[in-house]
Amino acid sequence: MIVKDEIRKITRTGELLVQRGVIDEELLEKAILIQSAESGQRRKLGEILVEDLNCDHHEIYRELAHIFAFSEVDLEKEELTEKRIQFIKNIYEALDKQDRDELLAANILPYQIDSHRDTLLVLTDDPTDRDRAQSAKKFRFRHVELAYACRESLR
Repeated sequence: MIVKDEIRKITRTGELLVQRGVIDEELLEKAILIQSAESGQRRKLGEILVEDLNCDHHEIYRELAHIFAFSEVDLEKEELTEKRIQFIKNIYEALDKQDRDELLAANILPYQIDSHRDTLLVLTDDPTDRDRAQSAKKFRFRHVELAYACRESLR
């Protein structure tokens, strides 16, 4: 079928979502039609699936994080100790109000430091978003590593 061939040419990511059973071919086809009909800068496949086609945010972005080799932190299973909460507060308080508000609105959470690599692990509900990666640099660490966490857990 010609449409299926076009789908495969347009999005390898979508094909992987289909292969992994997250979405079906019909949903992928709809998303690609929406994406190709838009003028200007195209939205990402995940955005279209969630915002336009009512797919579950966690299901889509969790799988996208796995596809792109981002780690995942399940905050429901992690114990948020008083020490960790204070660490997060201190990181945010070191920022000016505008940056802090931007990071909070974008669901970007400093989580832990790997002192051996001088790296801050930052959680977000879309680690594939380049704008969030850029925003996370506002924490002023030498290295920042993004990981996926469920949107509801970050709020």
